[in-house]
Amino acid sequence: IRKRQDVSGKLADLYRQRDELAAAQKQGATITPGTANGPELDKRINDAQAALADADAALQAASPNYGQLVQQVVPAKDVFAALHPAEAFAAITLSSDDGWVFLLHSGTITVAKIDGGVKQIAGLVRNVRRGIEITTAGLPAFDIADDQKLYQMTLGGVASALQGVKSLVVAPAGPLLSLPFEALLTGPAQETDLANAPWLIRQFTIAHVPAPSNFVSLRKIAA
Repeated sequence: IRKRQDVSGKLADLYRQRDELAAAQKQGATITPGTANGPELDKRINDAQAALADADAALQAASPNYGQLVQQVVPAKDVFAALHPAEAFAAITLSSDDGWVFLLHSGTITVAKIDGGVKQIAGLVRNVRRGIEITTAGLPAFDIADDQKLYQMTLGGVASALQGVKSLVVAPAGPLLSLPFEALLTGPAQETDLANAPWLIRQFTIAHVPAPSNFVSLRKIAA
């Protein structure tokens, strides 16, 4: 799964480079020395597409139901129809350089950019998880700063659209799949008084799903 995510992120980045190159050439802009040219980018894209196909084949062999679980596409109207009153759905996507948060609530989609890619997010997640996993020496110090940064980078950009929400369903991506969103801090906190810190779980009931399609399927089963 991680290999497929890495290759997908690389392929998305290559598509972005090709689009930027085409736009620069159309405008007659000077191409920065060292920038990959069109044929070179096309070759890299072909190689990445082949690697993605290999990763898909390996994943299908290892877990035949995985594709059905997370790769189906559902329209936003289906997600809205599956939401309960006072419930919102947050879908998060990541690339190598940045990402996006899409919040669906009350018939409205709010979008916010994540100024950080997979590598940066992965480092922050590791630091936060290190503070909530007991070791032989006991419970380590909790990384308040990185935890708050993760909140600001992900849900912070759509916080204003969460007014009136009591239940939040999150479909993360990449390293965020291993993050318990309940442990995110929405504001200042003191290491000596974490019991009274503004944890996200104090605001919402939180559920995690692999993908929007999985959320819609689960609600249909529940109905």
